[in-house]
Amino acid sequence: MNGSAEVTPFVPEALELVISATPNPAACETTVEIRSNSDVTDIGSLDFGIEWPAASMDYVSFSPGVLGAPFVFSPIDGLVSYSWSGLGALAANDLIVSAVFRAEGCVVPDVSIDFGSSPPATAFTFEFCDIDLSVSPPGTLTVDFNDNIAPTWTTLTGALDVAVECTDLTALSDANDLFPVADDNCDDDVTDIAKKPGDFVAGGPCPIIGTYTNTWVVTDACNNTSEVYTQVITVRDETNPTASNPTDITGITCINDIPVADPELVIDEADACSTVSVAFQSETDNGGAGCVGDPYILTRVYRVSDACGNFIDVSHTITVVDDVDPEFAACPTASIDLDCNPAAITEAQAIADAGTVTDACGTVDVTAVADAPATNTAGCKWTQTWTVTATDACGNDATCQ
Repeated sequence: MNGSAEVTPFVPEALELVISATPNPAACETTVEIRSNSDVTDIGSLDFGIEWPAASMDYVSFSPGVLGAPFVFSPIDGLVSYSWSGLGALAANDLIVSAVFRAEGCVVPDVSIDFGSSPPATAFTFEFCDIDLSVSPPGTLTVDFNDNIAPTWTTLTGALDVAVECTDLTALSDANDLFPVADDNCDDDVTDIAKKPGDFVAGGPCPIIGTYTNTWVVTDACNNTSEVYTQVITVRDETNPTASNPTDITGITCINDIPVADPELVIDEADACSTVSVAFQSETDNGGAGCVGDPYILTRVYRVSDACGNFIDVSHTITVVDDVDPEFAACPTASIDLDCNPAAITEAQAIADAGTVTDACGTVDVTAVADAPATNTAGCKWTQTWTVTATDACGNDATCQ
């Protein structure tokens, strides 16, 4: 608080005094100075006493100024008296006396200073923060006392800044309960700390990420207000979503029967703070032929992402083994009568007589082999057996005779 008071009665020439106090918080001391406020050409005498509460304050030193050592100097516990006589002139701002007080708890109680002079000056009471000034005319007494030092924060800047996960509501509550600590050169009870809670401010495309900015100010007993102390609470999402690998697929016999990629195969994706999306990412295979002993294994990767850019990859495996034989659609079940003296049967005719052959996964290789002709005992009739074999790419085969 800054306080000043001035009373200037109309007198030809009066002794005007200025009393100032300068705190030294580090030493819990205050220096009180008494100076002349104007030029005075003739001073006959000057005496005054300074009284203080000895139970809560000590004086450190009293130093005379331009007037030199006083004629009378009689310090006792809680009171000191000065007296000069036969004085001459004083110039404006001349230091008359300087007194240093040390107070318990850095709070200076009332200090009373009484003046008598020729020409007359004043009597007044000086208080550390709230000035109570009484003037005994004639004369002018100006009191300048400044406790203009604002409280300071002993909590270091940034010490209360906290980053919490979006799922940790307890940590967020604890962070909001933090409070800075202040100190003041005069006021030993600096608890008038005013908090202004901040609203949540989203920090980007992820709606859950952002900050709370809380601020405080503190005011001491003399209405000096501190600088703003700022706390930033950062809410972050650094936790990946969760999901399980889709159930592997087996029992497919043909590579061409592998289904297309389907993100909906991931069925348990979840995240604690935001929505989740699933997308097909990539696929690789082992280069197998898809046969027994050499299966074709396809591995697909699906990416599970939350709204804050966190993600995991899950894998889905599809195994193909072709263990199914080709199939003859209409293999003959009875012998074919070629009458007498037929032409020789060729492999192509045997294959054609075996009928259509199919395979679920692709083309087949068809061959025919005949055994030696057999003639009956009369020599008039002979028979021959052809075996037609269809083989697919995985070595699965079927025969027709």
